[in-house]
Parts: sequence; structure tokens; C-alpha cells
Amino acid sequence: MEPQFGLVSSWRAMNPETDAPSSPIVDQLQEIHGRYVGFREGRVATYIPELAKANPDWFGICLVTTSGHVYEVGDSSGWAGPNRAF
Repeated sequence: MEPQFGLVSSWRAMNPETDAPSSPIVDQLQEIHGRYVGFREGRVATYIPELAKANPDWFGICLVTTSGHVYEVGDSSGWAGPNRAF
């Protein structure tokens, strides 16, 4: 099955000032992002050289459903470093 990206939801997350249709998932992700975007504890991991290049100010959330819809807020699609699902 080919993934179907939630383009309206992703687009709205990246452009919250627009009048795009609301999504409860994106609204929740934006609330979580807003709550933790200022969190500055910890350090960038340096035990993997590529991770050491990460900007500590980057913070994004990306949620992909089992049906392939993609919802993202913040800095979730700019860096192509190591990726790992949690």
C-alpha cells in the first residue's frame, strides 16, 4: 500500500496563520510543541558523529499513522540525519 500523506494537516502545521481546515491531531501536536519548544536541558549527543552536527535549537514532532498519514509541527523535516522511531 502506497502511503497517503496528510498534506492539509502537514501544510497547516507549517502555516498555522492560514485558514486551512483544522485537524484535532495537528492541534494537539501544536499544543505539545508549544509546551516543550523552550525546554533547553540536556546536550546534543556526540557519540554518533552525524548527531553531533545537530542544532540544539531544532525541535519538531512528526507523527505517521499506520495508514500513512503524516502530521508534523516545528522543525520536523529540515535535517536528514539519523532517524529513529520511538
